[in-house]
Amino acid sequence: DDAAMVSLLEDAVAERQWWLDQWPDGAEHIAGLVAQDVQDRLVDSGVRWPRCTACDDLHDHELRIEPELGPDPHWVCERAGISVSPLGHLT
Repeated sequence: DDAAMVSLLEDAVAERQWWLDQWPDGAEHIAGLVAQDVQDRLVDSGVRWPRCTACDDLHDHELRIEPELGPDPHWVCERAGISVSPLGHLT
């Protein structure tokens, strides 16, 4: 949305490019890893993203990527134990 978020995303992509250069067979893992990197950096700055709106838990919490390292990453609510959306398809 803003310049800071774009910069954060660009930094995460650039760092994962090095990782991919070292392990070309890991290409199917890159999207999930970049999403985790961005999420971790936002949490470190006090921002919870993406916020969970899929479960009945009223306490503010974010979705997490599963599998942590694997193909076809998706967002899950760990509190409710439910899969919410494939990566790239949150609404």
